[in-house]
Amino acid sequence: MDPLHRQAIVQGVLGTLFFVVLIFWPAGTFDYWQGWLFLGIFAAATVGFTVYLAIYDRPLLERRLKGGPQHEREWSQKIIVSLVLLAFFAWRHPMYAGAIWLFVGMPLALGSWWSLGLIVPFMPVLLWRLLDEEKILQRDLPGYTDYMRRVRFRLVPFVW
Repeated sequence: MDPLHRQAIVQGVLGTLFFVVLIFWPAGTFDYWQGWLFLGIFAAATVGFTVYLAIYDRPLLERRLKGGPQHEREWSQKIIVSLVLLAFFAWRHPMYAGAIWLFVGMPLALGSWWSLGLIVPFMPVLLWRLLDEEKILQRDLPGYTDYMRRVRFRLVPFVW
């Protein structure tokens, strides 16, 4: 088996087990259909994206499997990713827009109303990462400044 595929499978299984613990341990039961529904949808989306990358974009899969603050080069990004990991207990811009809905949808899907309050302190961290990453991309990625001029709304359509 390809070592990259093996690594993706191992990380996927460990990630799923992590979510099982995060969802069902606080619930105190496996008899929690909302948790199983969330886990199934999340796993299907994750597996689908990983399989797509394994087939069509191996370099991106390699980069995605090396997530976390230890793999960031910029100190600001190391700090931000660390804060994101703490906030998520859960990494460009369509993903951030999706992450916002994920952070709202997970507590709603799981009936964890108190965790909706965690969105408020998390949003400044997410925005900090987004703005800092844009500065780094403008500096290091040829053509990104032109992209920013062409695509005005990179996070929220018709807003920002």
